[in-house]
Amino acid sequence: MQMQIDKKWLIALVNEVKNEINPEEAIQDEENKNDRNKNGVGTNQFRSLAALCSNAENYDEIKLLVQYKTAKIKKIESWKIEKNGKRFGDVIIEKLEKIKKEYKEDTVVLEAIRLFFGYLYQSARVWRNEILTSANNGGENQKKNYNKNDTRKNYKNNYR
Repeated sequence: MQMQIDKKWLIALVNEVKNEINPEEAIQDEENKNDRNKNGVGTNQFRSLAALCSNAENYDEIKLLVQYKTAKIKKIESWKIEKNGKRFGDVIIEKLEKIKKEYKEDTVVLEAIRLFFGYLYQSARVWRNEILTSANNGGENQKKNYNKNDTRKNYKNNYR
């Protein structure tokens, strides 16, 4: 009989990732045309990793791929973005290790990791949307304040 996967626990692990990285720097939502963060890890990479879990034979394949992404030398080294001395890729590997320790059997581990990356994909899209919405609202508020304090407008109202 296959072990039941605790999805709430996996979502909690995803939330730990958010707290251990800086989503503003580390994540990019390449499907959102307003996202100008070209240095972050693309959210679609998480979806691809989830799909790879379905074809992997064991945990070590997925861990090796994340290690490779973290070590790879590129113009933009998104998996190496650090917060508090921890690279993004290392944070992910840490969570994968927790999943492996919790479930032990490879088929269950791979299914749990597949779910983890799926939840990470969804959460990262939400995080980026919150960041972009916050940035845009800040811009709107600045615009409103500027218009309120526009000296030309005040000049016309006061001196005509």
